[in-house]
Amino acid sequence: MTHAVSIETLKQAIEEGPTIVFDIREPGEVAPASPFAIMAANHYMTYGVEPNRPGFFFGKEASFSSLWRYEAGMNTLEAWLRQKKPLGTEDMRRLLQTVAHGTTEHSVIFRANDMTLDVALDDLETDLWDAPYQPWATFTFEELFGAGRLR
Repeated sequence: MTHAVSIETLKQAIEEGPTIVFDIREPGEVAPASPFAIMAANHYMTYGVEPNRPGFFFGKEASFSSLWRYEAGMNTLEAWLRQKKPLGTEDMRRLLQTVAHGTTEHSVIFRANDMTLDVALDDLETDLWDAPYQPWATFTFEELFGAGRLR
């Protein structure tokens, strides 16, 4: 889903929700609690979350697979942040490999300051899908989305 956003006001955030109703989650709202990092998940972290029932949203429990992969990624990222490790593209690739589990058909790294993306695609054969372990291709934002689409 796409929403009109001004490039001048664009900041680090994740959209959680279906196509019309959604929440915007910003760094620090959920773990990892850092103003400089944010992670996405296959389950909601704020949208429809039940405060008295961790791991539940709209009465549904997040899958074990989604929970453990988020936990593994969060622990890796928090350890790097505690070490004050400068993070780069190779670290993000390693993080995406950490949270992959055999059904990852694509992985994307977006560098907002450079307006570039790295994309890795699995071959989608009938075996397990391990996109972040495949070759990566770099694209500019303009190459993929064209000029003027965010105005």
